[in-house]
Amino acid sequence: MAPKITAPSTVTGDSTFGPVTLSFEDGVAEADAVSDGLRNYLEKTGYTVEKPKPARRRTAKPVDEDGETNAD
Repeated sequence: MAPKITAPSTVTGDSTFGPVTLSFEDGVAEADAVSDGLRNYLEKTGYTVEKPKPARRRTAKPVDEDGETNAD
């Protein structure tokens, strides 16, 4: 999941920050990655940068000898 960037207004369009161009729609953009420097700049100028949440790992359910899962 990519970092979500929320602008201080509901802007729609592209905004360029150095080598990075963000495409905003209704004030929200997603980026492949956000450097620490860009994150600091955006936050100081009123943007919100949400770190992506790590994917949850699924754990396997125990299986009986007959191949059925236990619902304990």
